[in-house]
Amino acid sequence: MLIRFLTSFAAGISHIGAEPAHFVERHGLLMLVAFGEWVVAIGIAAAGLPIGSSVIAAPALGLALVASLW
Repeated sequence: MLIRFLTSFAAGISHIGAEPAHFVERHGLLMLVAFGEWVVAIGIAAAGLPIGSSVIAAPALGLALVASLW
């Protein structure tokens, strides 16, 4: 981003085309990827474990964390 800004500035272009909506969309996509990785990680970690309160609480807390970041 810095290189793009500096080359635009050197060329005399004042608008580089970065819109706030673009950053919001990228953040949403990043959270979607993080949520997918979280689901896979929980599935791998819980494989073979007996279902108990800790196995249920850990994904619930992880989901709350991802939801709060979104």
